[in-house]
Amino acid sequence: MYRTAIFAARIALRAILFMAIAWPLAAMANEGTFQAFPTNFVLDVLERHPEFSAATSDLEAARAEARGLSRPIYNPELSAGFEQAGDDTVEIGISQTIDWSGQRSARTALGNANLAAAQSFFEMNQRQLTAEIVTALVDFETQRDLQSLARQRQDLTSEFLSVAQQRQNIGDVSPSALLSARLAHAEASADLSLIEADLSRAQETLAVLWGEARTDWPSLPRTPDGIEMFSQPPSHETLPELRLARAQVDITEAQIRVARADRRPDPTIGVRGGTEGDSDLLGIEISVPLHIRNTYSAEVDAATAIRASADQSYSIALRRANASLTNTNARSRAARISWQAWNESGAASLEDQRNLLARLWAAREIGVVEYIVQLDQTFDAQEAGINLRAQTWLSWVEWLVSSNQISEWVESQQ
Repeated sequence: MYRTAIFAARIALRAILFMAIAWPLAAMANEGTFQAFPTNFVLDVLERHPEFSAATSDLEAARAEARGLSRPIYNPELSAGFEQAGDDTVEIGISQTIDWSGQRSARTALGNANLAAAQSFFEMNQRQLTAEIVTALVDFETQRDLQSLARQRQDLTSEFLSVAQQRQNIGDVSPSALLSARLAHAEASADLSLIEADLSRAQETLAVLWGEARTDWPSLPRTPDGIEMFSQPPSHETLPELRLARAQVDITEAQIRVARADRRPDPTIGVRGGTEGDSDLLGIEISVPLHIRNTYSAEVDAATAIRASADQSYSIALRRANASLTNTNARSRAARISWQAWNESGAASLEDQRNLLARLWAAREIGVVEYIVQLDQTFDAQEAGINLRAQTWLSWVEWLVSSNQISEWVESQQ
């Protein structure tokens, strides 16, 4: 009877180990192989997200402000008067202030610079929001894979504990070894609980981006596609953060022009005509404001100082852009190389190791503790593979953000 129980335990354990080895590795190897990138999902999230709608409204407001600043500064003025004395006097006049100081051209330049800055802000907002969506998908899929792995680990340790208890009943496993099996199962259950909490947070992030909860979140390909087309460093002129810094410089230059134009008075020319009794009246008047009490020189000094600060801000933005391009490109390349190396050797090594452990345990050549330790190492390695895949995606997203290519890359995946 004891031999029958031992034989049954061996068969059960071998079946458990086979499923634990073959299914997770096959799923990980095939997962996402034929999966297309969910471009439509990302674009739908962008379209329905309030932050993107607000950025679009801000850009439209900047366009309207630019149109307003390009309009003429002064409108004509119409006047009329009546005086009743010995002879009644009636007058009608029209006057127009002439923009001799060049305020309209200065304000037009200011509006165009503000619009360029708003356009850069809009592109940066769109880029960041797109990156958040893709990153949330990566995090969700990573946590889902880790949850699946943790469940497999819990199921395996549960069945292993059951077999160990059967062996302990026949005196084949010591009480301390059985305790180790119980601790391994408890640890697996605790890890599963923590991972499920992380998965719930990842689902919450996606629900916030999408606007409502759902259960059918899209999956990602195994690795990003189109890497070769988007791996070259871009020209600095295409980076919105540098265009924003340049627009800030242009804004300060336009503000200097506006301040200088304010220092030059604009004359007003008027014509009036009417009657006084039986006589006709015709008059011309010219008025020029005298900038004596306020020469507006302080505004010019302030705008000039801000211009110098904007130059330094552009230099800082250029340094950050260069550092980001260099380092994100290096991290993305290193992650892809590591992921490729893991696929070439890591998965096969895990399968061989688990097969070997199964044979050694069934043949009683290793004990419970040794088996648990080495089995944990294989699960840790598989978990590292899942995290490495996530890092490959995240480093690629970082590169696309720093090179301002993420929107173009997403659309190219259709």
